[in-house]
Amino acid sequence: MAAKQETWKLKEAADLDTTAQGLMHSVLREHHSRLVNQTIVVLFRPKPRIHKGFATIGHATATGERERLLAQVDGCITIAWSWWQKATTEQREALLDHELSHFDVGEKSGRLGTVGHDVEEFISVWRRRGAWIESLRQAEKALQQLRLPIDEDDALPEDLAVTLQAGNGEPVQTTVGAMEAVAADGKIHALSPDARASRGFTGKVRGMLEEHGIEVV
Repeated sequence: MAAKQETWKLKEAADLDTTAQGLMHSVLREHHSRLVNQTIVVLFRPKPRIHKGFATIGHATATGERERLLAQVDGCITIAWSWWQKATTEQREALLDHELSHFDVGEKSGRLGTVGHDVEEFISVWRRRGAWIESLRQAEKALQQLRLPIDEDDALPEDLAVTLQAGNGEPVQTTVGAMEAVAADGKIHALSPDARASRGFTGKVRGMLEEHGIEVV
């Protein structure tokens, strides 16, 4: 008889991944110094939470009076364990950075609270109407700053190897110099570490491909 599968709703980070809490603190100290005096813990749930039809892999919550009194905890970041297991360190840091950005400390009360996203809009409306409110204009400005011109010394060599995903889903090995023709019917699926690490990727490769209508993923 098969063993009954274990079921659980929430677990402390240390029960599943002893590095999660430390990684959160590292991101907090580097980018969210306003939260250093707050006690924030990482929890895991088995799978993403479905909210308004979308899978939510992370959720930030400020605790109430009872939790603060009994557990000495100011806030929780709850993450889908199924996602965390497959995520890279960079993806984990990005999620923690995102969730920590939801926290804010009241000027008068000193208590932890939560805030919404800087940008709240449907992509379809953004495409049709453009940056019609200040938050969207700020978002577009930030995106443009990611595409600053680069010096020739930063340019990627033409013979640098990259991996593309063709229209049929098959991986294709090519080079920066030949990638436009190869990728014309598909999307970039992955880039070699050398290409991703180069400052020239944003300016040279992304700009070159987007000019030809090739989506970078």
